[in-house]
Amino acid sequence: MFTFKSNIQPLLTEDQLALQKAFSDFVEKEIAPNFSKWYFEDRKVDKEVFKKMGDAGFLVTWADPKYGGLGKGWIESWILANELTRRGMGTVMTWFHSDLVAPYFKNFGSEALNEKFMPDLIKGNKVLAIALTEPNAGSDVGASVASAVKDGSDYIVNGTKVFITNGSNADIFVTLVRTDPNPDLKHKGLSLLVIDSTESEGITRKKLNQMGNHIQDTAEIFFDNVRVPQENLLGVEGKGFGYVMKGLQQERILAAVGAQAQCERAILEAVNWAKQRIVFGKPLSTYQNTEFRLADVTSKVIAGRNLVDNLVLAHGRGEDVSLEVAAAKLYVCELVKECVDVALQIHGGSGYMMDYPIARMYQDARVASISAGTAEIMKLIISRELFYEPKQ
Repeated sequence: MFTFKSNIQPLLTEDQLALQKAFSDFVEKEIAPNFSKWYFEDRKVDKEVFKKMGDAGFLVTWADPKYGGLGKGWIESWILANELTRRGMGTVMTWFHSDLVAPYFKNFGSEALNEKFMPDLIKGNKVLAIALTEPNAGSDVGASVASAVKDGSDYIVNGTKVFITNGSNADIFVTLVRTDPNPDLKHKGLSLLVIDSTESEGITRKKLNQMGNHIQDTAEIFFDNVRVPQENLLGVEGKGFGYVMKGLQQERILAAVGAQAQCERAILEAVNWAKQRIVFGKPLSTYQNTEFRLADVTSKVIAGRNLVDNLVLAHGRGEDVSLEVAAAKLYVCELVKECVDVALQIHGGSGYMMDYPIARMYQDARVASISAGTAEIMKLIISRELFYEPKQ
């Protein structure tokens, strides 16, 4: 039976393989049986899954043991994210909590902030979200207007954030706010605050009804005169934009990992369907049009697998591969739309029915070229490298 080969799997140590097996068993027991209910009925993941993962040691595995973490590395994070995405369950956004938001505490948080929050993040007692996007500030982060004004020992936060992953489940928001109202400063007037909704009043939420990824908990968040202690500032005031930019390489790699997994699942769904579907007395897989369409897109998916795996390994070595990551994010997140379209076409009318996985995958895949930086932003990053000389 055909499978897509991973360049990383053969490199895993015995301990990493044991982690992979343990998490695979966890997914089979705790997530897979509930996924359809969460997707079609609840339209969000049960918050309890974060607690169960934390109790099993599958959250924020890289955290320092002094906070209760395992002190693992990036490859362990990849193992957990990849296990979910390859099985079509990547929208259970535990990896977002662990590897996109929690690193802000490690990289920019004070020792006091880490001591206060990290144990609960590791155990899943509190769920994380990052609140960056605003109704009029998506790709243009510098247009953010949500404000934080000093008042005594606190900041007073007002504003709206939208498209916030884990938004209705989240207890803690790492929030981009404007701490300097001078419009000329733009990016330099932005800071990051840790806002704990269990300790603050004035936070309301609206669960959003998105086209696909129904299990992904996405919400709009409203901050109305929310008091936040000044010691909840991450890093230095006015440096928030730079901190967000530093986290984008890892975020976009994980986005590419997820899209690549969707590509591969779509192809395998199409292959399995074509083998069993009888058309004019013989399997659909025996028709040259089917063979060639899948051969064409599979060659692209294999190229994507090599590109993404190599960047996962380079990131693990601490290399700056931001340009290559932008290229991978652009390539794979555009490719996934082609893959699910081809696979759905091969399924015919059945592919349009939500009873079949490919219909859900078709809906889910569309956001890939929007989230974690749009395709247009990836092209902008690449073109700037091509045409603009760096400032001396």
